[in-house]
Amino acid sequence: MKAYVIINENHSLLPEQQRILEEKFEYEIIPVPATGWTLEEMKKKAESICYKAAGAEVQYVGQGRKVVYFPAKSPGNAVIFVSPIPYLLKELAVRSIRPDYGELATYRAYDVLVFHNDAKKGWQLI
Repeated sequence: MKAYVIINENHSLLPEQQRILEEKFEYEIIPVPATGWTLEEMKKKAESICYKAAGAEVQYVGQGRKVVYFPAKSPGNAVIFVSPIPYLLKELAVRSIRPDYGELATYRAYDVLVFHNDAKKGWQLI
């Protein structure tokens, strides 16, 4: 399982956060510039991160068009926010829900998680 960890480039993972990640995932850091991204940049990032996390196959068919194939089952990946970015949180959570045409239902293509510091339990992925 792989995690895509979104964190401001001026921040770093705390030792406990890093331990939690390493116990559960192979992970890739997605650094957010200190100045942030524009809305258009975030839309492109959301699409790219969604495809990676879902294990989707993207085929370009010419003239800027593409076809995206999502696997029938979730690969068990996650997008993890260390630095909350409201638009990306919303967009990636919405995009994580995929139709399951065989069952006429939906499934979660990947998890969207955040680090939470509970006063009694310490850092948790929720």
